[in-house]
Amino acid sequence: MDQYFDDIINTLADIRDTTLYDCIIPNTDVNLKLKQLNTEQFNKILKTHVTNSAIYEDRFMSVVDDILQQNIVGDTEKYYDLTIYSRLYLVLKMRQQCISDTVNIALTEEEIEEYEFTENKIKISLEEHFKQKSGVMPIPPLNATIDGIVVTCCMPTIYTDDILERYMDTLVSSDVSTLIEEFFVKEIAKYVCEVKIGEKVVFFKDITVEQRMQLIKQLPAKVINEVIVNIEKLKAPILDLLNITITIKAKDGKIHDLIKEIRVDSELFN
Repeated sequence: MDQYFDDIINTLADIRDTTLYDCIIPNTDVNLKLKQLNTEQFNKILKTHVTNSAIYEDRFMSVVDDILQQNIVGDTEKYYDLTIYSRLYLVLKMRQQCISDTVNIALTEEEIEEYEFTENKIKISLEEHFKQKSGVMPIPPLNATIDGIVVTCCMPTIYTDDILERYMDTLVSSDVSTLIEEFFVKEIAKYVCEVKIGEKVVFFKDITVEQRMQLIKQLPAKVINEVIVNIEKLKAPILDLLNITITIKAKDGKIHDLIKEIRVDSELFN
């Protein structure tokens, strides 16, 4: 019986190795093959719901990183060289290919009341959503230049995001005010890839996380204000990928267009 059971397990593993799906990130050279999500991995995603908070919501992405790296066929180490935009696309593609193409978008109580909708959720097709987003172009690095200081921001890699999240994990026992401060600095450090002061240049990929955080904290506030403006510009493709315009008919027969966001968290896999 033990051998029979082992054969079943091996057969299931073989099926996962052969039933692959493709993921091509639009306007990039990223073209990957991935294995199907299994139930063990699916449960790990759902369990991240217990950490649903502003500070710890990125734990979902940490679990997803492990799963996607496990499921990529080929050189899995290259996964961490991808950008966080590519990761979001991969998560949506995994949801479509491994769970269902249909996603429920929740309506707020205010929207239901204002437009007299009879449903509290709207179904969308991820395939149709992907077609609409095929023309989204990545944004090149942006510079903030003030008083001889040049701060270059770029779309973060998954590796950069990962090491900063691991740093935040070390602060889990800190007081709330410290966590909020560090979270703010971390979000800036995530997008900064280079700082130039006169002839001296610091490449963030060559220094530690602690050094990145320390350098950001010492930059003048007016420089950081310009950096934040550039970060918001870099986030535009991410927001565009997650935003969807839903056309729905109200109870009175009138048509309304609502812009909703696809939430990329454990709820996406329910």
